[in-house]
Amino acid sequence: MSYKEIVSLFEKGRFSVIPQEKLYDVHNVNNYNWICKFSSFNEIGIKVVEIKGSKITKLSELEKKVKAIEQIVGQKADQG
Repeated sequence: MSYKEIVSLFEKGRFSVIPQEKLYDVHNVNNYNWICKFSSFNEIGIKVVEIKGSKITKLSELEKKVKAIEQIVGQKADQG
């Protein structure tokens, strides 16, 4: 995934910096630098604020999806 796509996901509220760091193996400093450089939010006087609970909720939802996918893949591997 390109850095512009990662910034786009951040702008849309799909992922915050910490989950992106874990999902895409991108150091958070790089992620913040990309946001500053390529984000449409990068204007004087604008601050992006993340709600702590939303990060935890999104991350736990993604972890559940990963487990479900791993089970499906495991079942198909056993059948095949």
